[in-house]
Amino acid sequence: MVDDIKWNAFQGEIPKMANRLRPQQYAQSSLNADFRTGNLVALGKSGTTLTLSTTLMKTIYKMDSSWLYWPGDIDCVKAAVVPTAEKTLTFYTGDGYPKQTDKDFMNTSGTPDSTADYERLGVIAPTVALTINFHGTGTGEVINSVGYVYTYVCERNGIQHESAPSPPTAVGEGTDVEVGQYVSLTGFVDPVFSSTGNDVDFYRVYRLASGSTGAEYQLLSGRPAEYSAAAVTDIPDGTTTVFDNDDPTTPAALNTPLGEVIATDGFDPPPDDMIGLTEFKNGMLVGFRGKELCVSDSQSQYAWDENNRIRFDQDIVSVGVYGNSLIVATDTFPYIVTGSEPGYLMAEILPYEQGCLNKNGLVSTRMGVIFPTPDGLFLVNDHQGINLTKNLYTKEQWQALDPSTITTAFYDDQIVCFQENEESGFIIDLDGKSVGPFDTLYDFSGYHIISEDDTLHFVGESGGTYYIRSWDDGGVGDLSFTYSTGLVTTGFDTNFPFGRIYGAQNAELPCTFNLYGDGALLYSVSIEDENMFRLPADTRAKDWYVEVVSKAVIESIELISTRGQ
Repeated sequence: MVDDIKWNAFQGEIPKMANRLRPQQYAQSSLNADFRTGNLVALGKSGTTLTLSTTLMKTIYKMDSSWLYWPGDIDCVKAAVVPTAEKTLTFYTGDGYPKQTDKDFMNTSGTPDSTADYERLGVIAPTVALTINFHGTGTGEVINSVGYVYTYVCERNGIQHESAPSPPTAVGEGTDVEVGQYVSLTGFVDPVFSSTGNDVDFYRVYRLASGSTGAEYQLLSGRPAEYSAAAVTDIPDGTTTVFDNDDPTTPAALNTPLGEVIATDGFDPPPDDMIGLTEFKNGMLVGFRGKELCVSDSQSQYAWDENNRIRFDQDIVSVGVYGNSLIVATDTFPYIVTGSEPGYLMAEILPYEQGCLNKNGLVSTRMGVIFPTPDGLFLVNDHQGINLTKNLYTKEQWQALDPSTITTAFYDDQIVCFQENEESGFIIDLDGKSVGPFDTLYDFSGYHIISEDDTLHFVGESGGTYYIRSWDDGGVGDLSFTYSTGLVTTGFDTNFPFGRIYGAQNAELPCTFNLYGDGALLYSVSIEDENMFRLPADTRAKDWYVEVVSKAVIESIELISTRGQ
């Protein structure tokens, strides 16, 4: 008497392994099945979150209650310092110079495509030095030689971003201030928002007293337009003249005391062509251009000192974070970057010749940073590098998937690989034991995970229209799974008179049962309960497998040799 055949503890495919060598709990083929519980579960329902347009949209991002979307490849990061919990500040790169936006700019869903929707990330410094003008009658006794710089300040919702200083005025001959004298400063340039992206609200002026011990530029309380005006540290933008004098009635000296030392040396905006904006650690942000890694200040994320940049030998493709380390994936080798402060980061090349094929194929996970290479999905962390798909695909099978088109997400502890501009994709567990192909029914172009509620949304195109779609919301959806069990060989021709499926199938969620013997379809039936059902008596074969199609949860599939079983 032949033993019954039972399939349970279901797993996905191992394309690399021959059918007869594959353990029977692994699929010969599968589509739209979730194997995390060991049962066969259809991928959850997917619904339309927002209808976009008939033109390509590739990037989506949820900011507060609004969806932002772009036709290009954009990277967004939520700023560490925000005005309120209901109004976040978002930095992003990939659309011209790096930008920032918030709910005041974008209070409805849409594409930030004009200067009414965003402003520059960082503040461009003044490029021309001020001119010093002397007033009053000097006694001939020189008090000191002075120098000045000024900065731009942009303020939004109570948060101020200040630029690096302008070039200094000359210090030395011609800048001596005598007893009885005071000065005015001219040459202020108010930047044009439409061309710079900076909406400047204030100027700040700093004075250097040459000859003073440990002299530094310190904040001046200046008098806008007239020597009789009230002294303020925040000079209204558009002011053309600022007076540095003591008494507003009968000025005869410079104003004192001075305020804090200037703190914005090196507060450069990020380069206009920087992309790949990523949150690192200790408040640092990073981005890249070509072979250069750019790093923000840890306390002021809008400040990107060019002296903190790190140059690599290869072109950077993408970056990710693992623990306290930054993984930089280039077109040839990965690097690991460590350190706690922008000026003290160290880069080390890793001994894996695995070039990243797609910027959007890189994803950060709890096990390491994963990215597609010509050999497979490669995982790098601070102590090892592993080809996760080595036991799943031959190199030829992997390259046939066109890995340069793979966009990778890490969601619910799984690696979700979407194929750009295709409906298809596949899911791999972090242990890399099996793969589960899926079909979204929409051509994929981008995704976003909302961390607040841990939901994944993707951009899909159907019928010429682009939609934001939710991914696997749970519950019964549009997708049925199709699953072909592993091949079981009895060794001789035999017949199984009965079958049984344990699961949640019913009249509304039936399960199609297709029985195959020796590669041929022998019988097909729709099953609506867990009762045993008869199989044709005249079917005999050596090699057996079953294909099931359903939206219901399936726990096990059995071929039974006797009714007593």
